[in-house]
Amino acid sequence: MRPLWHGPRRLARSGDRFGDGQCRLKERLQLGDDALFCLDTRHSHVYGFDLATVAGFEKLLITARETIGLENVPVIHSNDAKAVCVSHTDRHANIGTGYIGLEGFRRILNHPDLRAKAFILETPDEEPGGGHLRDIATLKELVSPKKSSTPKKSSPVGTNAGPKTRRSM
Repeated sequence: MRPLWHGPRRLARSGDRFGDGQCRLKERLQLGDDALFCLDTRHSHVYGFDLATVAGFEKLLITARETIGLENVPVIHSNDAKAVCVSHTDRHANIGTGYIGLEGFRRILNHPDLRAKAFILETPDEEPGGGHLRDIATLKELVSPKKSSTPKKSSPVGTNAGPKTRRSM
């Protein structure tokens, strides 16, 4: 069985630096080359990757590629953050209600390198009617449909295409 490290959970509360450039994270943790990693949206955000912004999200992707390799990340914990970026505060929020926000999650869910990953919901379920059900529905709404690999039948164009009819709605 391959070990799965849930980072940057430990780093969010410590002085360690994710991707410090001195050595690969896998080597520093002595997990070996077959180690797998779980990225956590909230922990990444409160550690210092501002996932509410394009720049912060890109910074996380670059750091993850250089340190652990995105191919070694099969799962992403999906939860919003009740605390601001770089707060090192471990407080969950429901999807879209925290500092990462809906657009941050839209970027994460639809990124070509991440959209095939497993996303595990890790949010509070304290609200009447179930916060988890609402969070799942929210995440589903944020996922853009995959582009079809089958070309669509093109419509005729030009003067020989026949009469044009205007449709009223």
